[in-house]
Amino acid sequence: MGLQGLWLEGNTPDWMGDYHTDINLQMNYWLADRAGLSETFPAVADYCLAQLPAWSEVTQKQFNDIRNRYRNTSGKVAGWTVAFSTNPYGGLGWWWHPAGNAWLCESLYEHYEYTQDRAYLSRIMPLLKGACEFWEARL
Repeated sequence: MGLQGLWLEGNTPDWMGDYHTDINLQMNYWLADRAGLSETFPAVADYCLAQLPAWSEVTQKQFNDIRNRYRNTSGKVAGWTVAFSTNPYGGLGWWWHPAGNAWLCESLYEHYEYTQDRAYLSRIMPLLKGACEFWEARL
């Protein structure tokens, strides 16, 4: 799921082997359904759901920080978003990537469209709702 995946050589990966929301995390799963590997997709949904509390907390605390060039000028913050780099421990590094939440949710929802699994849709609903709340406050 990380940048290098199974091709990682050694214990010092580039970019610390974290998960990047500007393309890398999503592209690892683009073909899962189309290639008949739908059973592999829940890994990214599980990751996002596990991170949701941390992503929400960090968004609420830091999104309007004056050092954040993506902050809302209105001062309103709701829901969650991510930074370019994330990790399994709830960390968000580098610059904010506000559209990363929408892009992740698009991938998550496309998996639902492919499988029509209502139980899965119920599981990811907090992610979809939080991303919508973020954009409602931002826009």
